[in-house]
Amino acid sequence: MDHAHAHEHPHQQPHQARERSAAGMACAMHAHAGHGDHGAMVADFHRRFWLCLALTPPVLFLSPMIQHGLGLGDTLKFRGDGLVLFALSSVIYVYGRRPFLIGFSADLRNREPGMMTLVAVAISVAYFYSAAVTFGLQGVSF
Repeated sequence: MDHAHAHEHPHQQPHQARERSAAGMACAMHAHAGHGDHGAMVADFHRRFWLCLALTPPVLFLSPMIQHGLGLGDTLKFRGDGLVLFALSSVIYVYGRRPFLIGFSADLRNREPGMMTLVAVAISVAYFYSAAVTFGLQGVSF
């Protein structure tokens, strides 16, 4: 009998747990996305990425902080610019978040928070904070 296989190594268990977590996330993404293969899932992710990337420059240029940093002053200001900024940001958040929230739910089911949890929390906090700033709710306590 080989001694290496006679007992489990405790340091291998976290690695095995990560593999189960990644496999669970992949299965969850397949199940929720309705895709039969990995290629379709990757294609869906690419579509989401490119659309969100295309909408990012208008969001950046409409952002008061970016305008101030570039020294543009009120050059890009117009009536309703905050609502346009919020609408474009909402499209990016709602459309682009799906793969991350699916991975987040798989992480929670497995009780092993990982990178998908980090990204899902980060994009959600950023979106809701910017919505609060846009609508002047910074001082409101929830």
